[in-house]
Amino acid sequence: VHQIMVNKRQQGTTFLTHIHHRQTPMRIVEGVSDAGVTWQSEVKFQERIGNPIEGVQIPPKYNTTGIYAAGVITDAPHPEAAEEWVKFLSTETAQSIYRSYGFGIPGQ
Repeated sequence: VHQIMVNKRQQGTTFLTHIHHRQTPMRIVEGVSDAGVTWQSEVKFQERIGNPIEGVQIPPKYNTTGIYAAGVITDAPHPEAAEEWVKFLSTETAQSIYRSYGFGIPGQ
């Protein structure tokens, strides 16, 4: 950890990003970095818009699955719109969009 977090940063060979899922692919596309860890969905997005980037799968035993949740907060300023959005997320249309970006669908 010290080698990466201190030594390599001081040498300028390791970069820490603040918005890794957006910054990392762009650093690769711009030739600033050779590789980086980011979400599969971001790689798919960059490929979709024509950026020359390639993803490498992390073996499942070393990988982590992120879980996203949606709900309507108690004092939502537009509760009806929020409820419609949450309902939409369960539709085949929404799930198809999520799948196209590499997201898994709950229960599948």
